[in-house]
Amino acid sequence: MWQEIIIILVGVAVVGIVGYKIYGLLRHEKPSSCDSCNGCPLKEQCSK
Repeated sequence: MWQEIIIILVGVAVVGIVGYKIYGLLRHEKPSSCDSCNGCPLKEQCSK
């Protein structure tokens, strides 16, 4: 009995994590590789 409860809890956790990851992929735009740079001439050109 307790083994079934643990399996159900693990399954719910996995479904929650996978759902959260999919939501994050669909909701947020892909970050630019230049987001962490400061004062880069290439970043300044791309923003214009």
